[in-house]
Amino acid sequence: MVEIYSVCGKWNLDDKSQWKFLVDANKGGSLCEVDENITYKDLVEMVIEDFGFDRSRDITLSFELPMRTKSILGDFPPMNMRNDRQVRAFINKIKEDHELIRLCVTVSNKCNFIEDVGENVGNNIQANTIHNEGNYDVVT
Repeated sequence: MVEIYSVCGKWNLDDKSQWKFLVDANKGGSLCEVDENITYKDLVEMVIEDFGFDRSRDITLSFELPMRTKSILGDFPPMNMRNDRQVRAFINKIKEDHELIRLCVTVSNKCNFIEDVGENVGNNIQANTIHNEGNYDVVT
């Protein structure tokens, strides 16, 4: 078993070009033990359950490299996890480094784009070209 500390928030690149995870104090954190062979799908399900998220939300899992690694390699962007292999690498980092490595959870609304059909397509392209503005319909 491996202990995972999860926090919700968002990544921010500060004025010194350093990545910081800004924690959402309203969502709090979660501490739990998981099997070291947990799958990506099961890890996402655990996060949804622990934080009480709606399943219609987009969830991004990431982590920051340990300080020892960053001191050697320099600042790296967040390490996103999208599959089982990347989750195993995260678990191995926790086991190897013996320092707190947070599971950083970012939640956003799913976004669906609707394409205009017919006469409006030409108008949207022209408006976009002349005024340099996007003309998209977004459904959330």
